Amino acid sequence: MGIIGAIVLGIIGAVLAVAGMILTLANLPGVWLVFLSVVVAALVDRFEVIQPRLLVIFFFISLFVSLIDNILVPFGAKKMGAGKWGILGAVTGAVIGLFLGNLIGVIIGPFIGALIFELLIGKKSLDLALKAGFGTFIGFVSSVVLKFGLSVAMIAITFVKLFRG
Repeated sequence: MGIIGAIVLGIIGAVLAVAGMILTLANLPGVWLVFLSVVVAALVDRFEVIQPRLLVIFFFISLFVSLIDNILVPFGAKKMGAGKWGILGAVTGAVIGLFLGNLIGVIIGPFIGALIFELLIGKKSLDLALKAGFGTFIGFVSSVVLKFGLSVAMIAITFVKLFRG
């Protein structure tokens, strides 16, 4: 691969990493874009410093984070008394929040969605609906922090390995 190809792949890898971090903050599966950015870095590096073993480790970290992500939000919601309507409301709130309020909407949306769905459809009292909304919010924040932290770690390890040689 020539210098131009390496530069192009490097730019693609950087864009994937940044997009992955943004998606992760929006509680979307951005960790996979971060993983792809490491794969691109390995290609540019010709697998000399970023070796297949590291890619396998990062793959399993990404898989683990994706699985945990699907458990944390419902677990937080259930732990605080949310029913199926609260969980559905949290997902709906996150999606609507993403489009209406960007990052802040994604953070607050699950809480508001769980609260509204539990109140109106689940017919729960305000106290129980607030508790369910709070549990959903805690699960959501925990999920984002975990995904973001592991994404940052993958990028940092890759960066250090590439520039330390």
